[in-house]
Amino acid sequence: MQRYLARVSGPLLDRIDIHLEVPAVKYRALADQGGGEASEAVRERVDRARELRQVAEQPTPAEFLERLRQREPVKLRVSPAAIIRAMREGR
Repeated sequence: MQRYLARVSGPLLDRIDIHLEVPAVKYRALADQGGGEASEAVRERVDRARELRQVAEQPTPAEFLERLRQREPVKLRVSPAAIIRAMREGR
């Protein structure tokens, strides 16, 4: 640790509020944990979250109608089907 700290400049260390020594973890202790989630399941969750985020960024129905009434352009970032599906799910 001292060898590493000697390589870090004083002004940089002045900006670090907390200094902790953390014991090394053996590779086998991490590798033996096993389990985890399949990449496909994570990918599906991420894709769904992205879709919901895009729907959330859409104007509300009242905003949409007001923009139409004022002839302001309304840009949809997702398909109308995705918006309808999210509305049915109560999002």
